[in-house]
Amino acid sequence: MSVADSAIRRNLLLYAGSERDRKTGAENAVEELERLEFVVKEGPVVIQNQGSAKIDACYPVWDGISAKEFFPAGAERGAFYVVTLMKGVSDAKQMRAAEIELSKALFKIASAWVFSGGSHMEIETREVIVSPRGNSNVDTVLKRLVGRDGSTPISSTSEMAIGILATYSQAPLGLATDIARLMQNDFLVSRLISYYHQAWTERGTPSWALALYKVRDLLQTEYAGEARARRALGIPQKQWKQFGRLLNDNDLRHAEIRNVAPSISRQEVEWLYKTARSWVAKFLSTKGVAAIG
Repeated sequence: MSVADSAIRRNLLLYAGSERDRKTGAENAVEELERLEFVVKEGPVVIQNQGSAKIDACYPVWDGISAKEFFPAGAERGAFYVVTLMKGVSDAKQMRAAEIELSKALFKIASAWVFSGGSHMEIETREVIVSPRGNSNVDTVLKRLVGRDGSTPISSTSEMAIGILATYSQAPLGLATDIARLMQNDFLVSRLISYYHQAWTERGTPSWALALYKVRDLLQTEYAGEARARRALGIPQKQWKQFGRLLNDNDLRHAEIRNVAPSISRQEVEWLYKTARSWVAKFLSTKGVAAIG
């Protein structure tokens, strides 16, 4: 073996050693990470054309966050569709920041859900508690009065979980993750989808129509005019005008200020949501995303 061959061999051994050290270090680093998770159970749901196959897949989101979906095998009649967002943390000081990152990622995925084959994903629970500002001694007096004959007042509460069966056109997480990444990098896309999501979550309140109107207004602004927006997205003029007429003629956009329930039929409300959703999906298609509207 020549001197040159010996030098080459020595360099290769050193390189292999350094590679081994790097790999071992990476494995140790992974083992040292604690996995922070957000878990959302959707359903029960039925996924069309899924058959009896199991769904168990994971998708990269951003900044070390990944999203996993699970749907059990043999669930033709419905089951829970479980979504888990995960991020590894190695220091307690990272926990709160990681939690905020996961929360923001989940919000974007939830906003994209309806454009990905799923129904609307609810990630917030809202509870309204109405109670008088003053204090009452009614419980104390009741206890004394009932206790006069040796009785003791008791109370009980019960909870019941109610599941609503929803239908998905496909497993949503893969496409929802694509849309969420687009929202992360494109302010206009994020704003447009957020307006629609806001309109849905505020459904039943006076402010839903204002958020829904902003979808059309933002598209018109983006394309510098109604005609250009309609032409770019293939929106019929009649549809565009009908959308504006229902919101403007019924003064729905100002219902939040006036706090007056608008006189509009349920069918017309459903049409407004469906139409706005289709416009958002068409806009997403211009960004290379095959959204479902």
